Amino acid sequence: GPHQRAAWPSLIREGVGARDLLSRATSAGEHAAVSRLTHSAVPTRDRQIGEDLMSDIQAVMKRIYDDVFTQGNADMIDELMHEGFVEHEELPPGIPPGREAPKAMMAMMRSAFPDFRADVEEMLQDGNKVIARARFSGTHQGEFMGIPATGNSFDINVIDIIEFEGDKAIAHWGLMDTAKMMEQLGLGGPPG
Repeated sequence: GPHQRAAWPSLIREGVGARDLLSRATSAGEHAAVSRLTHSAVPTRDRQIGEDLMSDIQAVMKRIYDDVFTQGNADMIDELMHEGFVEHEELPPGIPPGREAPKAMMAMMRSAFPDFRADVEEMLQDGNKVIARARFSGTHQGEFMGIPATGNSFDINVIDIIEFEGDKAIAHWGLMDTAKMMEQLGLGGPPG
């Protein structure tokens, strides 16, 4: 009842475990409230320690970074991305839409930066969307958007949001620090 609910903050402060709280909950509503408390607060990065503990769609997203972008396996894009895939990120000129966008981006990045890496630092999941904080890095050893190789390296922050339909990526939104990338490659600095 209401009296019991008011006591929960003090029970939590006293370190009463989630199972004890569940056993003290009397109504279905209180059970649902405790269930939300105990299940939504598990940080995703703690689950990343073993891939078996990752959700299925987080594992797919990690394969997009590791197998597709870092290893350069473009054939896996059709396996990991839905045929109706929509790319929402603003991409360089000449990059085709849909599922061809990540293929073209990967080909461009890997030809300009043969050692290109996409490293996931953290993943968070909300329903069928996964948000990743990642790092892109590489050494400029081939032509990049018409610019000859400089031999310089870049290492930048990236935020990606991928929406899934089943176990396939259906949409992507992303931000990468292209200004910092260009500055590190010696191709232009901040305006001023």
